Amino acid sequence: MEVILYKGYRAQPEFDKEDNIFHATVTLPRDIVSFHGDSLFDLKVAFQKAIDSYLEHCYKIDKEPEKTP
Repeated sequence: MEVILYKGYRAQPEFDKEDNIFHATVTLPRDIVSFHGDSLFDLKVAFQKAIDSYLEHCYKIDKEPEKTP
């Protein structure tokens, strides 16, 4: 599957045959952002929401967001 990108972050989607879902993880130097969806479209939406939530959380705690290496 193709890498998905959003706001400078990237993730490699995978399909879990056992749970019948797509999932991915953005692994940063110290942080991890995980998400899943029932379809590739749902996964992309979940990815965007997860990154937006991560960035909002960093802003709230006055932390510089990490970037994908």
